[in-house]
Parts: sequence; C-alpha cells; structure tokens
Amino acid sequence: MAETRTRFPLWLKLLIGALLLAALPAVAIGTMSYLRSTRVLELQARRTQEVLSNSLGDSVQAMFGAAKNDMYGVARLLSTAELPDNQKLALINAAISASEPLDHVVVYDATGVYVDRFIERRDLQVPPAPPHVPVRDADTIDVGDAVRLPSEIRVPIAMALRSSDNKVTGYILSYVSLAPVQSLLERLSSEFLDSDPRNMLLVDRQLRVIAASSATVAMTMAPQTELELLRNGGVDLVRTATKIYGPAYRDGNATMVGTLSPVIGWPFSLVVQQSRDVVYAERLRLRNRVIAVVAIALAVAALLAFGFARMVTAPIRKLVAFTRSLAARKFGERVAIDTRDELSTLGQALNQSAQDLGDSEQQIRHEHEIRNDLSRYLPAPIVEKVVAREQDMGLGGKRREISVVFADVVGFTPLTGKLEPEVVVSILNELFTIMSEIVFRHGGMIDKFIGDSMMALWGAPEATDDHAERAVAAALDMQKWLEFGRKRWKERYDITIDVAIGINTGSAVVGNIGSQTRMEYTAIGESVNVAARVESVARPRQVLITAATKAALPDVYDVVEIGEKQLPGREKPTMLYEVNA
Repeated sequence: MAETRTRFPLWLKLLIGALLLAALPAVAIGTMSYLRSTRVLELQARRTQEVLSNSLGDSVQAMFGAAKNDMYGVARLLSTAELPDNQKLALINAAISASEPLDHVVVYDATGVYVDRFIERRDLQVPPAPPHVPVRDADTIDVGDAVRLPSEIRVPIAMALRSSDNKVTGYILSYVSLAPVQSLLERLSSEFLDSDPRNMLLVDRQLRVIAASSATVAMTMAPQTELELLRNGGVDLVRTATKIYGPAYRDGNATMVGTLSPVIGWPFSLVVQQSRDVVYAERLRLRNRVIAVVAIALAVAALLAFGFARMVTAPIRKLVAFTRSLAARKFGERVAIDTRDELSTLGQALNQSAQDLGDSEQQIRHEHEIRNDLSRYLPAPIVEKVVAREQDMGLGGKRREISVVFADVVGFTPLTGKLEPEVVVSILNELFTIMSEIVFRHGGMIDKFIGDSMMALWGAPEATDDHAERAVAAALDMQKWLEFGRKRWKERYDITIDVAIGINTGSAVVGNIGSQTRMEYTAIGESVNVAARVESVARPRQVLITAATKAALPDVYDVVEIGEKQLPGREKPTMLYEVNA
C-alpha cells in the first residue's frame, strides 16, 4: 500500500492557529478603527459638501432674489402712470445703478417689439433678446436658458408689465451675470477642497455647467448627462428641495463621492464632489498602519508557534511512522513515547495492538493452511463453514432440489495406452482445474472426481432458485473452453480430448455420507443416478439434459429435443434434450 502523504500536517495547523490567535486582536482593533475612520471621514466629507452647497446655494438664491426684487421695482416704476417720464427714467437708472445683480434692463411692448433699454455700464455687451417671451402672471419671474458671452455666462430673467386693470402692456428683460457666483465657487473650492476643477458645479435645467471650480470648465457649458450623480438624481431635482448624497460614482476617469442639491426656487442644481481617494486618504494611512501591526504580530507569533508546534508534533510523527510499520505488517517493532500525556497512552495502546496483530496473524496463517488442506477434500462453501464452526459434521443430510452435472472424458482408455501415465495425469489435472474454475464461477461445487469424470452440484450446500440455469451455463462454458484446449493438446501430444456432459434436475439428499472416521459431502438420490445415465449416452462435445432440467430453464437457451432414450438401469425411456451453445 502506497504511503499516504499528509497534505495539512498538524504542526502547520497549530502554527496557523497560533497565528490567528495572535493576529485576531490586532485585526479586530484595526478593523474597528478602520471602519470607524471610514464612517467619520464619510460624515466629514458629507458635512463639508453640505456646508459648501448651502453656502453657495444661499448666495445664488440671494443674487437672483435681489435681481427679482430689483426687476419688481423697475416694473412698478414703469407701470406707474402718475410719474412723469423724465422722473421714471431717473428713478429707473438710479435703481439699476444701485442694484448689484442688474446692470441693465431692456423694455419690450406686449407684442415683443423693442422699446427702450436702461444700461448702467455703457460698455456692456447685451445679448440679443429671445424672439418671444410668454406672457406671465403678475409678480412672476421667467428664467431662461443661460448664454455664453466671450468673458462670462449670463442668465436671462424676464417679467411682465401690467396696467392698473392687470392687462399686459409689455415686459422687461435682463441678463444676470454669473461672474460673482463663479468667483465664489473658485474661492470655496480652493479653501475647502482640493484643486480639482470639477469639485463644484452649478448646472441649469438642461444639466449644462454654468459655473464651476474652474472658469475654463464653466465656459464650456458642457452638458453633464454622463455624470452619474446628476443622472441618478434626475432632472426634476431642480424643482424640489431634495438633497442627494451619492455613493461612489464615476466622473470621467475618476471615482467621486458627492452631494447634489437644488437651488430652492430657481432652476439650478449644485454638485459638490471630491475624489474618493482624497476623501479616504487618511483611511488608507490607517489601513497601512493596521497591516504593519498585524504583520509584526504574525512574525513574532510565527517564531514562537513554530517551535511549539514542532515540539508537540514530534511524538505524533513517531506514532505515524509506527502505524505505517504496522500497515507494512512489521508487528515486531515498538514505539517509545514518553510525553506523560494522552500521546504516551496511545503509544502503549499501539504497542499492545502490534502484539495482538502479530498473534492474530499467526492464527490466521494457521487457519489459512487448514482451509487450504480441507479444500482439497471438501467443497469450498463447506470448508468456510467448517472453519467458522457453522457446519454440522455429523453424518446425515437434508433433501434438496438440485441440478447434477456429470462430465466425462470420451475415449480416455485409449489415451492411457498411448501416453505415459505422468502425461495422462498432467492432462487430467489441467482439464479438471479449468473445469473446476468454471464450476466455481457459476456458483456450483465439485462433488467428486471419478477417474476421468467429474461430478458437480448446484443448489447445495446453499440453496439457489436458478441452479438448473447455472448448471447448463457452466456446461456450455466447459465445451467452449475445450475448443481452445483441444488445439493445444493436439499440437503438444497429438491427441484429441472430448467431453460428454449429462445434466439432471431433481430431489436428492445432500449431506455427510460415510463413517465417523471418514466422510464425504455428496448428494444421494435417483436424480443423481439419472444424471450419470444421461452422461453415459451423450456423444462427445454434447450437452444432454432431462425434461426436468429443461422445465427449469428460461427460454433464452437453444434446446433441441432428442427424443426418448432408454437409459441403462431404468425401466422406462427418458426424454432427453440437447443444449446448443
């Protein structure tokens, strides 16, 4: 037996166990600190983003709120009929000069035809007005789509002019500059965030950038439809007060964490975002410290555990080597374990087992010799029962339904005169050896050898229901094997050996027949005599059976009726059949 290789030795398990015990506290503490650090850093990032978004949102609300109020003032002045025109113009110019968000106002009539404009800055480049502004309810500000000028981005706001009877008489339009918002974004980003030009974004209802941490990014007015935070938040976010803290998401090639919040009352949204690597930089440093502590703990524990594991497993290795000696049947060896614990007790038990196994092997060898000797005289099943003390060795027998086969060498007498006796015996021994193996393979037993013939039984000593089929199958195998053996004997001795076989099925007494000093396990009865008579009328290479045997066979065999034959010693003819291979 091949030596089994240990894939996971005990010393390695002890070593790993010690390493786990050593590393567990450090890993647990480090993991807790790592997770806590992660939560703290995430909370800190969210608070920073919330503060920045609130600050910027308040500024945008304040700027556009002031623009709205100033537009209301201009509208009221234009709608006041009691004031002379020159006073209205003076008051409107004064209001625009005092306004921070407004630096101009353009007036249109109700049909959208240009009327006049008021400009605080003479060098101002005013974008062209939209071709049509819908009529709005009173006190409603309409915010249009942002437009890009050479040096800044402006957002159009419009308001309807109404008479005292609430009829629309025209409207006023202005473009609010986002330059103050852009400056605030750049300052907040540089003070509280890293230098990423996309850390803070102000987007309109079309999700276009209209202000950013970098003026260059803002001036592109690029749509942000691919930014996951905006895409997942939805376009309708600009109309709600919802604030979204996004999980890690992609912005171009970077992984970001950010906050999306609307500018309440205005069609803008704010994105404050940071690179995840920047947010969790401290977490990375903490992780490295935890790894270093665990590595040191494991290194120290490994040195101590290795020595301890080797010391503990040394006697086990001795015991394993001893068990392999036992597996190799070296029962004379002994093992010495002096650990004064359970391993020492195990060593003593294995030594005693080796002694017992040695004694048992001697006994088994002795019984095997007895079994071999008995099998020369008794059938193998009877030998096993005799050795096991299960066979009744008294004279007598039991009636059984059996099938009996007689096989006889045809023309044996002329062979004895042609060949030397030693050669004849050698041929018979070879012939009966093969035929006996065939009998055993089909579950039968050899009853006896009578000169040049053999008697075999099926259905005894163990009863079987298919004894007739087994007997016929064995007979056919004998004739089939003789086809090959006959060629060899012809070549070697220039002789031809044929066997005639007769089979009968019926009741017989099976048991120990003889005397108290010499007995034989055999079958006695008319069924045995009939089988012998059938064999006597069989031709060479022929297998003859009786009607009783045919009745017990399944239909798969090729059975040919021979007819009634007068067997020697019987008063009435017997119906016989030939079985073909």
